[in-house]
Amino acid sequence: MNRLLSGLRRVSKTELSGPCPFGMGGDDRFSVWEDKGNCFCRWDCPSCPMERNTSSYGGRAGWLNKLGLEIPGHVTEWIGSGRTQYATSEDLLRLADEYYQYLDVDGIEYLASRGIDATQIRRFYIGQYGDRVMLPNIFYRRGERICSGIKGRSFRGTGKSWWAVPGTNGKRLYNLNGMFSGARELPVLVVESTIEPPMLASIGIPAVSAFAGGGYWDGAWASFFVGRKVYIVEDQDEAGRKYAAAKAQTMLWATVVQPPGNDLGEAYQNGEDIKGWYEELKDD
Repeated sequence: MNRLLSGLRRVSKTELSGPCPFGMGGDDRFSVWEDKGNCFCRWDCPSCPMERNTSSYGGRAGWLNKLGLEIPGHVTEWIGSGRTQYATSEDLLRLADEYYQYLDVDGIEYLASRGIDATQIRRFYIGQYGDRVMLPNIFYRRGERICSGIKGRSFRGTGKSWWAVPGTNGKRLYNLNGMFSGARELPVLVVESTIEPPMLASIGIPAVSAFAGGGYWDGAWASFFVGRKVYIVEDQDEAGRKYAAAKAQTMLWATVVQPPGNDLGEAYQNGEDIKGWYEELKDD
């Protein structure tokens, strides 16, 4: 089976651009031409499987079929009008499978530094693409495995920004199935960052977040929490307080709480007793 290219965006009717498919970084230096089936990279990495380009442009060049690369179907249609197209769940699941296989020691060590153990790596199916850990939003509906999107977070250098695979639908809750699989008497945390539910699951705390990020919240999601004790975690910055207030307006029975630090991710890295903090919430 060919490897699906990831992160492609259309720059012309026949040209696509995206990150290196061989895990060597960069967001836009790899170009693909659909009509010809060839590809080009501006860089000349020694370990690159493509051949050196002999033209004055330099870099490396090759053919998709010879490299075992494939363009995912959700970017093959011309969308120059700006109309949004989402990938199919099948496309995203194939990418998630590949990312999971790519996870290396560096990625595992980064996830461990964020409090995510091997059990949760498997459960959340966390993978890697180059210098990003990749978190797919996989859930089950009537027994069918569905992926609504994949987000990546850089862990090398100073850049820590999130990046979504084109076709990702962020307007979904993250770890919704995890919330329902645990004991219903356990309070649920609604957190801001996507990296926090796997970390909290590692210490037995059910938590969900908006996959699009803390700034997005759909009031209709309140129906998922009916009958549950809910704590909305208010990150200690202006945006965090704003986001928490917006969520609280849709769940009047929920309680807004402050984390033992600026946010729960920072609290873990500072050695705070997050489990003890949660147990105190349970006993209130």
